[in-house]
Amino acid sequence: MQQWLKQKRKQKKHKDNTFPAINANDKTERSLAMWVHNQRRSYRLHKLPTERAKQLTSIPNWTWNNGESSWSRIFASLKTYLSQNGTYPSQYTKKAAERKLSDWVKKQRYNYNNTTLAENKISHLSTLPGWTFPKSSASWETYFAQTKT
Repeated sequence: MQQWLKQKRKQKKHKDNTFPAINANDKTERSLAMWVHNQRRSYRLHKLPTERAKQLTSIPNWTWNNGESSWSRIFASLKTYLSQNGTYPSQYTKKAAERKLSDWVKKQRYNYNNTTLAENKISHLSTLPGWTFPKSSASWETYFAQTKT
């Protein structure tokens, strides 16, 4: 139990409120990332004691699904980008970070069109200034036909 609490304390103090990366260069961070992964797996398998689950839930930004954590982090980056630049990221920029955000935005719209974007994500995205979901390709065809006449 002592070792587990020590790991939890390290997790709580982890920089940037992000979770440790399994592919980090730092051996300690990799070890902690593996520990986090194991806690999430134990939770999914209903093998994590309730008290430990409560303690983990008390960590800011904790999520049981690592994919959700990643989505939330990128969403926060997009909000920051929008507030600093007043526009959405461009896919044509030479800046890799901006292109990565642009690709993420494109993927969210793609997932929306394919009805694979979760309702909570749709709600979050809808709060962004100027956010729109694209029309289906049928609508594009309709507008294209109207343009030709």
